[in-house]
Amino acid sequence: MIKHFLRDDDLSPAEQDQVLSLKPGRALEGKSVAVIFEKP
Repeated sequence: MIKHFLRDDDLSPAEQDQVLSLKPGRALEGKSVAVIFEKP
């Protein structure tokens, strides 16, 4: 079942740990990342 969430408290701490355990190891090492937010 797909579970969508918009806030960090939409997932329990155990569910957050499970999501983070799926990440690839050090995928962005040596890279730069920019995040730009625009207020509607």
